[in-house]
Amino acid sequence: MSLTHRLWLAFVLMAILSLTSALIGWAGFRHIKQIEQQSTLNLLPTMKTALQLNEAGAYILFSGQALNEVTSEDERQAQGKILTTQSIRIRSLLSQLQDSGFDTSKIQQQEQLLSQHLSEQGQLVEQRLTVSREFSQIHDRIASAANQMTVLTKSQVNNASTAVSANIATMYDDIEKNNRQAVETSLDRLVEVDLDHQSRMTELHEQSLNVANLLAQIVSTSSDDMLADIEKQFGQLVIIVKRRVEFVEDPHRRSLLLPLVSELEAYRALFQHKRDSIELQQRLSFSGQYSLLLFSQFNSELDALVRQVNARSQQDLEKISIARNTSQNLLIIMSIISLVALLFILWRIVWRSVARPLTMQIEALQRILDGDLQTPLPQTISASELKTIGYLVERFRTNTLSLHHQQRYLEMLVAQRTEELNDLVRQHTLARQDAELANKAKSTFLATMSHEIRTPLNGILGTAELLLLKPLPDEDRMAIEVINDSGESLLSILNDILDYSSIEAGRIAILPTSVAPDELIQQAYQLMSSAAHKKGLTLNVEQDAALPEYLQVDRQRVWQIVCNLVGNAIKFTDTGSVTLSSLKVAESWQISVSDTGIGIPTDRQKTLFQPFTQLTHRRGGTGLGLTICQRLSQAMNARLSFESQAGKGSRFTVSIPLKSAGLACLPDAAPQPVEQFSGYHLLLIEDNLINQKVTTALLNQLKVQVTVVSTGREALERLSASDHGFDMALVDLDLPDIDGCELANRLKIQVPDLPLTAFSAHILGNIPEHCYQSGFVGFLSKPLRLKALTEYLSTHLGRSRVIQPVDLLDRKQINDDIRLFGQSQISQWLVLFRENNLPLIERLKSAYQAGEVETIRSVSHQLKSSSGSLSMSTLSHYFGDIEKTYQLDVLKLDALVSDSLYSLEQALNPE
Repeated sequence: MSLTHRLWLAFVLMAILSLTSALIGWAGFRHIKQIEQQSTLNLLPTMKTALQLNEAGAYILFSGQALNEVTSEDERQAQGKILTTQSIRIRSLLSQLQDSGFDTSKIQQQEQLLSQHLSEQGQLVEQRLTVSREFSQIHDRIASAANQMTVLTKSQVNNASTAVSANIATMYDDIEKNNRQAVETSLDRLVEVDLDHQSRMTELHEQSLNVANLLAQIVSTSSDDMLADIEKQFGQLVIIVKRRVEFVEDPHRRSLLLPLVSELEAYRALFQHKRDSIELQQRLSFSGQYSLLLFSQFNSELDALVRQVNARSQQDLEKISIARNTSQNLLIIMSIISLVALLFILWRIVWRSVARPLTMQIEALQRILDGDLQTPLPQTISASELKTIGYLVERFRTNTLSLHHQQRYLEMLVAQRTEELNDLVRQHTLARQDAELANKAKSTFLATMSHEIRTPLNGILGTAELLLLKPLPDEDRMAIEVINDSGESLLSILNDILDYSSIEAGRIAILPTSVAPDELIQQAYQLMSSAAHKKGLTLNVEQDAALPEYLQVDRQRVWQIVCNLVGNAIKFTDTGSVTLSSLKVAESWQISVSDTGIGIPTDRQKTLFQPFTQLTHRRGGTGLGLTICQRLSQAMNARLSFESQAGKGSRFTVSIPLKSAGLACLPDAAPQPVEQFSGYHLLLIEDNLINQKVTTALLNQLKVQVTVVSTGREALERLSASDHGFDMALVDLDLPDIDGCELANRLKIQVPDLPLTAFSAHILGNIPEHCYQSGFVGFLSKPLRLKALTEYLSTHLGRSRVIQPVDLLDRKQINDDIRLFGQSQISQWLVLFRENNLPLIERLKSAYQAGEVETIRSVSHQLKSSSGSLSMSTLSHYFGDIEKTYQLDVLKLDALVSDSLYSLEQALNPE
């Protein structure tokens, strides 16, 4: 039998054993499933019915108790409906249980008794409601009569008092006249008539009040004995009141009081209804107790029924357990048999016939491979395949012997060649070490020079920027702008050198993101338009609607190339225009910058992209801009080309591979406003005095409170208190006592909740990444600019931005206008602008939505002039852009109009 047949036989036998075990397990579990299903079909409806019986019994208990407390016929009928519904439900459920084989005769009897008693209880409640209603009617009638009598008797008391007062007054008149007989007569009348009448009327009024008091006691009493006492007192009061009414002298008042007395005399019916009500309430109380007793008996029978259900459920569970144990035992026995059979198959067929002979062959082959070419091969092999392997191994041994001699010859040749290569490697290693030392020296030199130049630049640019924020004479402002522009030029030269150094070192990182090409071109236009306007040039933009809305490119690198090309075009153009184009050409995004400048001579075009190449030294620059643009283009698999003719201008074009992208969060490259962060407190850790002053002044411009320390030790001491009160710490990396990163590690342990920002002129190498690894949340490079500081604090402190007038207004123009015309006149012009131009802005937006090009051009031109007249330069430039491109952003326009008007108001009315 061949090796294949032996293995197939072993696999078939093992498959049969596995299938047999699976079938036995499947049959056992199927039997268990059938028992479980049958038990479930019998058990679940029964348990559900028992639960519904409990629920219905609870409803009957609650409704029976609520029936005694009803106060109206509607409530009684509602509770009666609930009781009837639940009684029918219980009978239906009991019928279901009886159909399932349960004995429900006793519980049915208890339910009938409970239903009959609740029906009687409902009749008692109905009688109580009827008696209560009749009692209330009589009580209201008698109470009304008592209240009316109280009012009438009060007037009689007042009349009697008036008569006494009049008789006394007459007596005093007779005394003054010395009429003794009249005085005696008046005195007798006063004592025998008036005072007696007053006393009777007062008593009548008091008894009327007592009647009203007793009526109130009748309502609240619940005792028969107390009710009898009240009835006796009430009868006596009625007799007394009736007698006193007869002494009322005024016939009209007496005629009014007599019917009221008749009403009071009907008190016996009132007390009878009250006694009936008390009796019915007592009967209802006994009935409620009896209901509880019947429900307790009903619940006992229900518990007995539930126990029957549980007993049947336990029987079903026992059946399932027996079936599961039987199947489990059978499966265990079959598994043991299968295991024994499997072991026998593995030993007899796999090991003895296949594995062991194959192992012998492998061992012999391994010895041959180890160099023992004379080793014997096993001969007692029955499988034909193994015999073939033996034959092949024998041939392999013969071939190996012939190759052995050839190998020795090749080894000798390889040894010679290896020695030659080792010499070349040693020479290359020495050359590489020299190059690394030179590169390290260059990097150290650039890092040192960068730090040493950026540190004084921080003071120069920061101080110039702070001075430009203040109102200055034109001559001083011009001088400071020259200082600021010169510092910016020096910083640009330094950045070009550092970028070129990074490119030479091969540290160009391309990070593609989702970018909106139209938005990037517009932002570049807005950034460079001011430089073009200063030279009297026209900066045009051409955009292709066929471009995708979003592209996958490195935004920072594309932005750097575009700004560099546009900046060069403006620099080398004295008159005319510069055009920035964004087009879709084939499968590439083509960005072109054309100008009408001096052009490039033919003999200089070949060396244009070489580093430190300048067309003329009069235009300034490092000669690295185009070199950097070319290297960045190559890193992005793009192509930078140009066309130029001396005296007629140039055209630079960068073609970037077109890769569409989805929507993403795009950065805002528009000029950011200065912000205020009032209420924030920052700790500045800086040893350089100039940097301390400049940084503090910049932060103060943003309304940030600053505390300055010069060393790391002072910072640790200052932050030792738990309530340090700082929102952020700016840490210089070059402190005299402690390294900035080491200080950050200590501060993260001491004050883990304090955000730390690295602050340094070192930007080469991996310094920013090292700062993030040390626990810094951000990195600010020197020289520090107000815009960059504002954006950084916005991100890490989370304050909303407040636009200052300096960002949106032409400060020189507004100061001149105030001096010439006065604040009041300009304020009037501002009112006229709101009245006349705000409707025009709404008209402009409507024309844009309707696509009315001519209206957009004329209205934007009008708004551009009026905005510029009021010194709102940014708004005027935006209207000029709309006039040229016929494109506008409604949200941006609304925000710019609102912020410009607010800025102008703040300039006219400073706090």
